[in-house]
Amino acid sequence: MDNLWTGDVSILPACSVPTNLMFVQYTCVHPEDNQNIRYRGVAVIGFLAMLMACLLLIWTRYAMQSSKIEMLEFDVATVTAADYTVEMKIKKKAYDDWAAVERSKLGDFRPALALKR
Repeated sequence: MDNLWTGDVSILPACSVPTNLMFVQYTCVHPEDNQNIRYRGVAVIGFLAMLMACLLLIWTRYAMQSSKIEMLEFDVATVTAADYTVEMKIKKKAYDDWAAVERSKLGDFRPALALKR
């Protein structure tokens, strides 16, 4: 019981109320060399955690950049339908004019089949 506070210390007023059943306060004083060992241990763990986070960030960025290059190389090395596809916007009036011409040519007008001919 040598680690109990026995001297006159400032006790919080809420702790010294007579209705409290028991109040015991322990000392939290550690030897200085023990504190230094703990501080160094925590500092090393913190440093290692930061180092791992930085290495993970660098590796993730490298993997992302190299995958972009690989995707570009794959796109250049292969020929797909997208390489020959042209997309253009057609106004409604132009489509209606084209559909009217095709209707006059074909009795049973189906736009998809008309494009196929």
